[in-house]
Amino acid sequence: MRNTAGTFVHNTANTHLRVEQGGINNAGTIRNFNNIYLDLDYVEVAAGNFQQDQTVGWLWFEGAADQVINATGTADFYRVRIDNGNRLRLASNISVGVILDLMNNGSAILGGFNLDNRSGAIVRYDLTHYVITNGMGVLLRDMAPGDVKEFPTGNSTYNPMRLSSMGGVSDKFGLRVEDDVLFSGTVGAPEAIDHVDRTWHLSETVAGGNDMDMEVEWDASQELPDFWRSGCGVKHWDGSAWDVPAFAPAISVGGTRYSQVRLGQTTFSPFAVIDDTPLPIELMGFEAERRNIDKVDLTWTTASETNNRGFWLQRQLDTETEFRNIAWIDGAGTTLDVRNYAYVDNNAHSGISYYRLQQEDFDGTTSLSRVRAVEGIDNKGGSAFVLFPNPATDIVNIRFDATFAAQQIELTIWSIDGKLITQNKGVAIEPNAVLTLNNIDDLAAGTYILRIRTASGELHTRKFEKITP
Repeated sequence: MRNTAGTFVHNTANTHLRVEQGGINNAGTIRNFNNIYLDLDYVEVAAGNFQQDQTVGWLWFEGAADQVINATGTADFYRVRIDNGNRLRLASNISVGVILDLMNNGSAILGGFNLDNRSGAIVRYDLTHYVITNGMGVLLRDMAPGDVKEFPTGNSTYNPMRLSSMGGVSDKFGLRVEDDVLFSGTVGAPEAIDHVDRTWHLSETVAGGNDMDMEVEWDASQELPDFWRSGCGVKHWDGSAWDVPAFAPAISVGGTRYSQVRLGQTTFSPFAVIDDTPLPIELMGFEAERRNIDKVDLTWTTASETNNRGFWLQRQLDTETEFRNIAWIDGAGTTLDVRNYAYVDNNAHSGISYYRLQQEDFDGTTSLSRVRAVEGIDNKGGSAFVLFPNPATDIVNIRFDATFAAQQIELTIWSIDGKLITQNKGVAIEPNAVLTLNNIDDLAAGTYILRIRTASGELHTRKFEKITP
């Protein structure tokens, strides 16, 4: 059904409008005071073209396959019902201010777009039907002091978060779930042990002024090897390191489902669940530091050891998919003395190298340390691209070297706590060219991450500092 510009469709109370085997292309105005049923997609040419009563009536998706909402700007509704047993896919941002109803096993899949539930409700979600955050899009919900709300989200699986406001100010919170835990919050190699394999990216629209208790939920099938459910906690990436919490047993929520809480949180960014698995050694520290272009110093110290046969030093480059052994170091057996260990790795990799220890007992039992990351130095003394000036005040220039063939890239800037600031797709570059970013002046002072993804999927990441002139 095509509603042309300047045309009104008025669906009055006690009437229904059903578009059989079709959808709506709305360039005029639709006033809905009851139900509008669609078998296909809803397209809105201009924001505000759909007017709806807050207390009655639905925009009702009941097709036999996935349906799409696509609008210029943000499509604004009060009541949306997904009743097709499949998915409602967002092709633009939408707002559903009163009720989002996942009726008849429906799901909403966000991709790169946001679903703003404002102060409304979400009903009839479950383990297999929820708001799917399979991209950078987030589920947004208003939180006032004293509110308790569930964010029924997940990516490939249902992994919700429950937020309880313990005080503060009214604000809008956004959540997306990622099917990995990355070493540095939003970048780095995926963790392979001792974690639940999910990251909850929680953000607030206006930073500061809130005190939140949170609870995250997962299934036992999402626990990585060596995860110890009897002692775990929700860790928080603070922009430069993981803030590891106090540990406690996971909470059983029925069947194979578990949850864990973190209380009194006042800053928001990536959160993940980590365990407190003890090594059969008291490891006081394990560090990796690049000495020069082709050598990395690895050092670790034990406070005590029990039946410790020794250590495999393991390394994974950012171009590889798994760790491999690079050296064996004998242990001290059983001792209460402090022991210092060191090894020099011949490593000229110009990207990021990840290191860990695999400790081995005399009976063959093994345990893994935490991972450490080391950046490389390009053999030519530079890198695929350089940023200047850095720190910056109003502009940042990017000079690409000759390794870049003429191509288009996607360029994004992220805050240090993982919030997307700007995104530019289809940016054309040439080898040895200089690209100037003119929007740096609008950024607050602080640390930012520039990411460049090439047409072939190669990802380059650099940090830069914005300072006040």
